[in-house]
This record gives sequence, C-alpha cells and structure tokens, in this order.
Amino acid sequence: MTIGVEALPLTFVAHALAVAGAVTVLVWNLYYRGGLAWEATNKSLIFNLHPVLMLIGLIIIGGE
Repeated sequence: MTIGVEALPLTFVAHALAVAGAVTVLVWNLYYRGGLAWEATNKSLIFNLHPVLMLIGLIIIGGE
C-alpha cells in the first residue's frame, strides 16, 4: 500500500521552514544577544556564532 503524496510540495515546505529557522536564529543573535563576532574581547559575541553555525551547518546543510 502506498500513499499518494508528492515530494515536491513537501520539499518546498521543508526548505521554507529551514530558511525561517535560520532567519529567526540570526535575528535572535543580532538584535537580542548583541551581535556576532569572529574575534572580540566580549566572549559572548564569539559564542553567539555557535547556534548560527550549528543550525546552518548541521541541520540545514546536513539535511540536504
């Protein structure tokens, strides 16, 4: 028994949710946590890169 669900609409939904998640994490870090930095004296700016890179790297790119 098969289910007649096409993959294309679900692919668009999955990608839209991934983009929405990435934008949400970026907005959260930029506006509510003070920004992002590769090098800074404020270590929380460096740590703010962690959730952004984890979401983009492991979840979005790894999910492809």
